[in-house]
Amino acid sequence: MGHVQRTSRRKNLPKAPPAPAFVRWTIPQACVWLRTYDRAKADSLTIEDARLMLMTPDILAPLRCLRAALVGGRFSTRGRPAALELDPPGNRLLNDVDEITPHAFWLAGGDFSIEEEDIAATVYTQGEEQDFHRRWVHLYIDRDEIIGHWQAPHMVLGDGPRELAYLTSEGYLRANHEDNPSWFLGRDDVTVKGFDANGNRVTIDREALTMLRPVIEGDSLTLGSARWSGVVVSLTNLPPVTEPSHDDGHGAEAIEEPQAAQPFSDANYPAEELSAEAIAKAVAPSIKRIAAADLQLTAAQFRTVVLGKYGLSVLVKTIEAAWALAAHERWRKQGGGTIIDERRVTDLRRYFPKDFFPKDFETPETG
Repeated sequence: MGHVQRTSRRKNLPKAPPAPAFVRWTIPQACVWLRTYDRAKADSLTIEDARLMLMTPDILAPLRCLRAALVGGRFSTRGRPAALELDPPGNRLLNDVDEITPHAFWLAGGDFSIEEEDIAATVYTQGEEQDFHRRWVHLYIDRDEIIGHWQAPHMVLGDGPRELAYLTSEGYLRANHEDNPSWFLGRDDVTVKGFDANGNRVTIDREALTMLRPVIEGDSLTLGSARWSGVVVSLTNLPPVTEPSHDDGHGAEAIEEPQAAQPFSDANYPAEELSAEAIAKAVAPSIKRIAAADLQLTAAQFRTVVLGKYGLSVLVKTIEAAWALAAHERWRKQGGGTIIDERRVTDLRRYFPKDFFPKDFETPETG
């Protein structure tokens, strides 16, 4: 991408609306999350770090996953429509305000391109005139939608081991182009166990999980020529519960069960005191207001506000049960997990009380 960027010559460009009330992640920051599940690392990615990242092939795989999710309508990007010019070289911005990149753009073949200091997106195929811009720059994504779609291991496994079939059926691991299971299963803080060909339960080699792309079929996992059945995934830092001893003649001593480490937990409520019904009751007024405005909340946005209010110790199954209770009946009829861009809630603060949002929910632009 060239250094010259010129704004459109059109007069009376629309005035920029208030900045959306969410934390923006650039495309490189989203790629860092996909590869590391490290929110602090993604949040702190500098422009120079991103520039160096664009020069390595490591960014290509997460870019493919991002594009596949965008084609599937899982979430949206925002950015500036632009026209590529050769004299002088650079992008001519066609608007002075950020816009949602239409879902139709990705369906028509829109793809990322790595340029000198940015990642752009362009529809290269020629054909009938489309009612959307064919090139977008300065792209960014809602951080919480990325984290909600590709959830970190500690968020999924924090309440105990999970069968591999559960992780795939619930969408935490995907065998399609939206995901690379190696990034989840091959981490140091994740342990994967299964039955080998001899019927022995063994720990699957972490290096093999990292080097080879896993093939998942139900509760079975294949790496190259090796195959395991009955696969279970757990957090490495969750030791087994220590059984009390009855051998000292003084009765069993109560031993506290070790808890999963929370990398950035700011829980305000103990998880065991929360119920799905209580969460659903707390969000009911907000859900009603959103539905009355003919808008829709996504499951990822619901997880965001619940975790914002109650902290990261809330169990995944509790959030899922609360969403099943709280989701408006019209939303249940939506197909394929796709929401029309115009119907998606973009300003959660307008509908939820302040205590549903952590301090870092606001962008620098919004205060």
